Amino acid sequence: MRFRIKIGFGLLGFILTSNLTAQNLTPQSGNVVVTHYMPVFEYKVETGSNTVPLGFASRFAVGGYVNPDKMAAYHEGLNDNNRLGAFQRMSIQLVPFVGLQKYATVNKQKVSVYYSSETLNGAKFTKDAFGLMMRGNTPFLGQEMKVGNNEIWSLSQRKLKVKFWSWKKQIAWNVSLAQVVNYSHIRTQDLSLFSDLRGDSISFDGKISSQNTNYQPSGTGWGLQFGVSKSFDFVRPNGKRWSANFSLQDFGFVSINNVKTVSRGVLYDQNSLKPVEWTGTNRVNLKAVNLNYSDLRAGDWIDRQRDSVEAKLNFNEINQRGTILSPFEIVVGLSSIGKGIMKKHLTQNGYFVNLSYRHVLGYVPRLEVGSRWFSKNDVAIMPSVSLGGFDVMDINFSLQYKAFVELHLYGMESFIAPSKWHGGGLMLRFRYPFKGS
Repeated sequence: MRFRIKIGFGLLGFILTSNLTAQNLTPQSGNVVVTHYMPVFEYKVETGSNTVPLGFASRFAVGGYVNPDKMAAYHEGLNDNNRLGAFQRMSIQLVPFVGLQKYATVNKQKVSVYYSSETLNGAKFTKDAFGLMMRGNTPFLGQEMKVGNNEIWSLSQRKLKVKFWSWKKQIAWNVSLAQVVNYSHIRTQDLSLFSDLRGDSISFDGKISSQNTNYQPSGTGWGLQFGVSKSFDFVRPNGKRWSANFSLQDFGFVSINNVKTVSRGVLYDQNSLKPVEWTGTNRVNLKAVNLNYSDLRAGDWIDRQRDSVEAKLNFNEINQRGTILSPFEIVVGLSSIGKGIMKKHLTQNGYFVNLSYRHVLGYVPRLEVGSRWFSKNDVAIMPSVSLGGFDVMDINFSLQYKAFVELHLYGMESFIAPSKWHGGGLMLRFRYPFKGS
């Protein structure tokens, strides 16, 4: 029987939280009351790759059949080195409560509390690794697969975030207490596989490591992270108004417990998740023994010889704990504030450019350039183009109705042609007006 190999790539499965202030100020009993529109619910999902189309990535994530011809076409379209990533977050505001007229204040700073659940996935993989994982070794009998160096990483957290902000000073900072519910990190180095033409033997060499906690609803670690954002308004000598902003979010650490590690050719310490040393390995030959042709066709000869196979591969098992740097995000932005140029039913109100980086596997610095438009029915429209991130290039489109609802669509070209373009996503945010000074 032809031994089918699949590598366990367990993959897939606050951007800047802004506070808007209404323009109308209402004097009451000698005081000025300001309405702050604060985000009370947000959902965001973002995916991307430099080579894997959105159509295949979505089917792989949620399940679905891909016929062999299409799978072969996807495989042939890959580069020697590929990357893939996904980010998902849901957050709700706990304080202040919706319906209350005022929010909490500490030392003249407004306070809000959020609960969020988020998952980050990232991967870097070779073309042969994808072929072996998704197609098995049957199409490659008689060939040596240079699987090489690969890495897949995943982290799921729940967070309780306390945010302090001052509208007048245009600054906000926050502290988050995180609970880890799932962690996975898979690495390979110099991995190769040769399958005999008959399919009854393979030759395997290379180093492999799998660290995994599995999903733990009650938690398997904790973290402490902080964030800060600051904006500046200024006027250039020519009279044009500009705004600059800086944001650092989710910077800190994550401590993870109960990590089960299985490795070959890698040495680990029980109190560190980083490899201590990559060691040499010997090539292992596996061959079906005392099985007839029908047994080979049944595809279970590797299971029947599991004890001898595991002994030859010489895997090491260890329980670990360790601390890692949290997947933080940095954003630097610059925008012009125009006087408003009427073009038919829309008014242009300036341009913006953002440079961002997220510290996660598979993500590269992202540059976004766009413009702002307003319609007569209080709808803001912000088209933009971005390069980098999890993807290579995205066409984005954002809608905002007054200060209440925002909808952002990322990678619209992928929704139009999902079998050709890579990545896509959306963000939906609702705000509620709170009164204060």
